Amino acid sequence: MNQNNETLLDRFFDRSIGKEEKSLLDNQITTDTELAEELLFRKKVGEAFQSAEAKKMKNILQEEESRFQKTMKVSWANPQRLMAMAAIFVGLAAAVWFFQTTKQPDGAAIFAKNFEVENLNNDLFLKNAGFRGAEDSGDARGEKTSPADSVFVQNIRPALEKYEAKNYPAAISELEKLQPTEPKHLSVVQFYLGVCFNKQNQFDDAIENLTKVAARKDKYESPALWHLAMAQFGKGKIEDGKTTLQKYLDSPDGGFYEDQAKAILGKN
Repeated sequence: MNQNNETLLDRFFDRSIGKEEKSLLDNQITTDTELAEELLFRKKVGEAFQSAEAKKMKNILQEEESRFQKTMKVSWANPQRLMAMAAIFVGLAAAVWFFQTTKQPDGAAIFAKNFEVENLNNDLFLKNAGFRGAEDSGDARGEKTSPADSVFVQNIRPALEKYEAKNYPAAISELEKLQPTEPKHLSVVQFYLGVCFNKQNQFDDAIENLTKVAARKDKYESPALWHLAMAQFGKGKIEDGKTTLQKYLDSPDGGFYEDQAKAILGKN
């Protein structure tokens, strides 16, 4: 396997891969059998580390043994073969020992267990956010909807429709178009960008957008803090995620995910 593919795999598993690199990797594994096998092997190793199941470890070693024999076509007597398998075994054993003795929280597991996409009904969302649409004369309090707000409603609808359809790459594309044209409504745009990026495991982009939203301390502060914590856990930044969760609990509207946040922080 060439160095470029090795780098792509490394960036995929440490969650630093960008969306263009992720797309390249997806395309590569459809045509490169060796790359696809290596990706699958590493995923299985990661699962075995988390569960520390001896049987699973044994199966992985047997699968690697079979794959190595097919590619190398050598016998067990070959010193190179013995050294390779010994290195794999020692590495796996050391990793399992480290996992069992340190028992550090797994950010990826926290993310997988707790992250969920915000359910969204277009009209209800726009109404609750104070954007009634161009056809309405005002909100429930009789306040007039500004022309700028009405234009924003029409501009954001395509993004929200793609979001509701779970077409997150397309929603991201639509939302990114709005950023330079909607300075007044950046919080809502960047909030849903952050959620979409989380769904795509693009945690650096999620962290960037959600950090900006949380810093504005407007109506999106609390949900932004929750999803920011999820992005930090997904990225493996455990302590940052815990700090952000505490900020979420201390925020004015930090009640929706209160039980989950306390469970993660061990406060239940």
